[in-house]
Amino acid sequence: MKRFLFTSLVLSTLLLSACSPFRSMSGSSYDYDDYESTSSGYYPESEGMMGGDKYMADSTYDLAAPSTSTTVTEDRKIIKTGSLNLHVESVQEAMPVITKLVEDAGGNVDSSNITRGYNSYSANMTVRVPSDQFDASMTAFKEQAVYVESEYTNASDVTEYYTDLETRLSNKQAEETQYLEILKKAETVTDILSVTQYLSNVRYEIESLQGQINSYDSQIDRSTITLYLGEDESVSAVSETWKPLSTLREAASDWIVFLQGGVDGLIYLVIFGWPLLVVAWAVRRWLRRNRKAVRK
Repeated sequence: MKRFLFTSLVLSTLLLSACSPFRSMSGSSYDYDDYESTSSGYYPESEGMMGGDKYMADSTYDLAAPSTSTTVTEDRKIIKTGSLNLHVESVQEAMPVITKLVEDAGGNVDSSNITRGYNSYSANMTVRVPSDQFDASMTAFKEQAVYVESEYTNASDVTEYYTDLETRLSNKQAEETQYLEILKKAETVTDILSVTQYLSNVRYEIESLQGQINSYDSQIDRSTITLYLGEDESVSAVSETWKPLSTLREAASDWIVFLQGGVDGLIYLVIFGWPLLVVAWAVRRWLRRNRKAVRK
């Protein structure tokens, strides 16, 4: 009799959890199927896990259904992002200034790199600032530029997705609580293993949903801004190309190289030139003798 009541209790929990709603907002244009394809999770009730459990029968044991109340989100959940393409007087001087502005706003620099071109420097930066400092930070960054090449901002309202995740998480947590109560009433090893498996799957789903909520929280609380910094090449070209001291050092180096080449040439002439001198002397002497013989 106890086993019959226990199996009926488990069956009731499964049936009630299968009937819990996945939608948090009626009449919404949000397509759950589309969103589901991007989320991770394991749903035991959709994979026929009850097929091998012969001990489950029609329930005569009353069990309260999981809570299906919708979590109400008072504030809109907005994810703000932006990008700026700025021309500055000096990239090397602008980067520390922008970093200081980010830190003063309570943000951080995720990544940065600087590249030297032929006549100028360029840099890329990715920063994150508190969402309530997004507009002020964008303005402060633009003030560091000679001119703004381009600007982009975006605000994505994810309130519906966020609320749906909260509702699903609440339902799964209620389902977990019921499985824990059932586990307390389990008496046989088979019953304990079965309920433990269901409980493990529900907890996996809870962790997945909580991870998605945490990811949204991070993007909602801190906005991402990407920056490209470039120099005005007409100004940097002058400072980069005209360097008198550098020119003087290069000229001195070239003069030393020239002297080295001359000395090397004399050495080669001494080594390879003396046989030619001997041959030239012998030919000249022979010609003189022939001229004397002709005169006589």
